[in-house]
Amino acid sequence: MYVSGRHTGELLRGRLILPAVAGAVWGGVCTVAAAALTSAAVYYAIGSVVLEGLSAALDLLAGGFFGGRAAGALSRRRGLLCGALTGALMYAVLAAAGIASAGMLPGIRKLLLLVLSGTAGGVCGVNRDTRGIG
Repeated sequence: MYVSGRHTGELLRGRLILPAVAGAVWGGVCTVAAAALTSAAVYYAIGSVVLEGLSAALDLLAGGFFGGRAAGALSRRRGLLCGALTGALMYAVLAAAGIASAGMLPGIRKLLLLVLSGTAGGVCGVNRDTRGIG
């Protein structure tokens, strides 16, 4: 099937798959950075690991959102789909790491958290203002 002289597969690879992969990589970097910041804040400021679960959820939210935002900014359209795909790819990497290290899959809540935050980031990335920083 051709759309405006371009093959549909080319369109999907160029505007959906590649931005989602790049967004998942950027989201992983942001997740690691957020994990370093929140673990330092929890350990040094609070002095307890009681908030470990909350900080892990915040790390995934930040990584999913910024990964989806990067994917939406790269694709410039279909931010909802591109952001959700970014979150799903991030979960796939997380699941592969969980299986390799502990032999277990991460919970379905993590998938939902990553897909929803990636979707929100994808919409923000598509609708971002190109002037200024960000």
